[in-house]
Amino acid sequence: MRRTFTNDLVEKFKVKGEHTITVNSDGEEFESSMSLLNNRIFTFTKVEPDGKAMFKYEDTNYTGTETAEGETTKIENPEFYDEIFTAKVNPFMECADIKVQPTEAGGEDEGEEVDPIGDALGASDLSQYYFQLPSKAVKPGDEWSIPIKQEKLFKPNQVVKGKFRGAIKWEEQEVLAIEYTTTADLDVNLDEYDNGKPAFPDITGAKLTAQVNDSATIYLDPKDFSILYCLDKVTMTLEFKSSEASMTMKNKGEEEMRRSK
Repeated sequence: MRRTFTNDLVEKFKVKGEHTITVNSDGEEFESSMSLLNNRIFTFTKVEPDGKAMFKYEDTNYTGTETAEGETTKIENPEFYDEIFTAKVNPFMECADIKVQPTEAGGEDEGEEVDPIGDALGASDLSQYYFQLPSKAVKPGDEWSIPIKQEKLFKPNQVVKGKFRGAIKWEEQEVLAIEYTTTADLDVNLDEYDNGKPAFPDITGAKLTAQVNDSATIYLDPKDFSILYCLDKVTMTLEFKSSEASMTMKNKGEEEMRRSK
């Protein structure tokens, strides 16, 4: 399954997401949730003779609601929700040299802040691995593993597992179905997180552990292997412990991505 890119190829998606975060700290529990719609665009440029291309991923135009402490707020395109990154992508849709772009609201310095809990929550988004196609011929029932690259957060030898279900009918058309499943552990020593320095200078003995459980089903166009639909479900349980405090956070999300063009 190889993609063939052309310069300025654009693929557009509509995304619907439901997310809930529950935090337990010092015996008190807090819950927040979001119900969001947004646009997602894949753009491919600078196609090379070997088939590689530059890949731009954009999540923008968020709308929906956010609920915290029993109060619901309407969301209308807040720029700080936007996510944009560029990468080099090969014909099997494996991303390399990923660079996160600063949004207009975030500015250039936002990415430099040390935020290990935010990094851990971000690590639970494994969608870049679901873009990847099997690099060998597969038949229905075949399985393979994709190594997770974020060594700073994940324990060694963590993987995303792929399984090819074969051709199925979906919404009156034939598609190719792939399932991806992940059970991965994070284990971070926060006393040596920031280039060997503590993530929190005023806190000692700090450690962050988490487990990510994710399942995604992808439907591909059998003509060019592009994504038509994806349903991704994730749960993450995160624990922060130090000599001064402890906290447990549970993150649950479901995202539906549907090709619109």
